[in-house]
Amino acid sequence: MTIALIAHDAKKELMIQFCIAYSGILSRHTLCATGTTGKQVAEATGLPIKRFLSGAQGGGQEISARISCDEIDVLLFFRDPITHIPHAEGT
Repeated sequence: MTIALIAHDAKKELMIQFCIAYSGILSRHTLCATGTTGKQVAEATGLPIKRFLSGAQGGGQEISARISCDEIDVLLFFRDPITHIPHAEGT
């Protein structure tokens, strides 16, 4: 199974802690993530993660395209509904 990881800045630490807690399960799957999230999770856990662009540069759109083509099975998106996301305007 291919699992994608996305976390807004205010939720990155929560994503890291989640991945540490579930690293045994996550290690049995193919992981991918937006750039910064993937880098931080990989550094904290040692899990191999294919990194796409950062969210601000279109990483979310890259992951969305792969979901629509059935290349990604699960998306874990730790979203911060409070923080203003400048690159998300007009979407």
